[in-house]
Amino acid sequence: MYRFQNPRYFFPSQVCIKMSRWVLVDDSDSSIIYAGPWFADLGSQDSFGNFGPPYLSTLHGINAPGSFSYTFSGSRVLITSTVQFPTIGNVTNPSWQCVVDGELLGSILYQTGNNRLRLCEKDGLDDGPHTITVKVDVSEGHTFWLDYIQYLPFPDTPLDAAALSIDTTDPGVILGLQGSWTQKFPGYFTQRSDASFRFQFNGITVEWLGFYDNSLPMAATTGTYSIDGQPPVSFNLNGTAAKDTGMQFNQVFFQTSLLEGKNHTIEVSYQGDATKTPLSLSVLQVQHGANILSSSTTSSLQSSTSSFISSTSGTVTATSSSQNKSGSTHAGAIIGGTLGGVATILVICALVLIIVGRRRRTDSNHDGAASSSRPPTSTVPAGSPSRPLYRVIPPMKNAVVRRGYTGPEGSMSASPSLLSPTLPLYSSIGGGDKS
Repeated sequence: MYRFQNPRYFFPSQVCIKMSRWVLVDDSDSSIIYAGPWFADLGSQDSFGNFGPPYLSTLHGINAPGSFSYTFSGSRVLITSTVQFPTIGNVTNPSWQCVVDGELLGSILYQTGNNRLRLCEKDGLDDGPHTITVKVDVSEGHTFWLDYIQYLPFPDTPLDAAALSIDTTDPGVILGLQGSWTQKFPGYFTQRSDASFRFQFNGITVEWLGFYDNSLPMAATTGTYSIDGQPPVSFNLNGTAAKDTGMQFNQVFFQTSLLEGKNHTIEVSYQGDATKTPLSLSVLQVQHGANILSSSTTSSLQSSTSSFISSTSGTVTATSSSQNKSGSTHAGAIIGGTLGGVATILVICALVLIIVGRRRRTDSNHDGAASSSRPPTSTVPAGSPSRPLYRVIPPMKNAVVRRGYTGPEGSMSASPSLLSPTLPLYSSIGGGDKS
């Protein structure tokens, strides 16, 4: 059996740039096929628990047996729900079974309720279409809630019409942190009025999700955001929401108005100080548009990568011969450009892997206590009663991030976090394999 508390998350080792961006499929999406007496809900569970409101404040509920299915193309998929009626003893009502391409998955059960909880997930899917089906059994007037389906697309999956979840491991997000930011689960925060954030995206609206922590100042303050250089729009920050809960996750600090479906630049600024509620960031949700890295952002990322390599492995100098023959063909230029581009991508991916490896080795040296802000959970695997126990690797210590600063050992202080809003990180207790 699995057992874990205070779920932590990791950045998959195979990802690079695009792969830290998940596709969100809201419960209201017409591509989800429902069977049974389902009904739509708007806002009734927004204040439930401390994991924030449901995605877009919408849910689909059912009070009787039913099912739903969805077809996607991705390597990983998970189902997220509002668990209003947690498991009591050995009784789970409602109960559910998740099936991907005919394979029964394990169910994740919870002893306390909350929004945005994973019910099941499947990784390692091959490149092609897959179908996930969830069969639900409900009785005694209880309600099963579907919030959203989330999957990790393949590099060549079209995302032009997708809604994306972009966490703070994304290189574009890392490069957008300007000034002094502190890394703290599940993202970053700042208490400096000279700190800001700049990000380029393609879509019609952006939603900023942050967090409140009662160990930090809670006095109300404000921030501002601006789209494409337009006049700034103010939004409120008030940490008292976490006064009695310790943490409040997935808090919607602002959502932009509808924009034209094209490339945009958002700039966010903090108006407070060290005595006020910090500006924090855990996830950006880009609606109906594929978030992209512009050429200028890619150049900045390449420059940062070169600086990192120079400071850790000696200076890497790119040289060109002044004795190139004037008769060089266009084919040679194309091949050279292609190889150069591939080499750049490999260097960036290698950088991400190096950082992930260092962070994992650092995290593995610590043990952590469970936090009261996250519900105790257990997983019931399909067809396997004996599984090793697992504990959660504790949060990393706060790390101050100053853009453009190089640490004492030459490493970039703004290296990607290992945090993702969807994927749990386990550390084995005892023998066995959790797969």
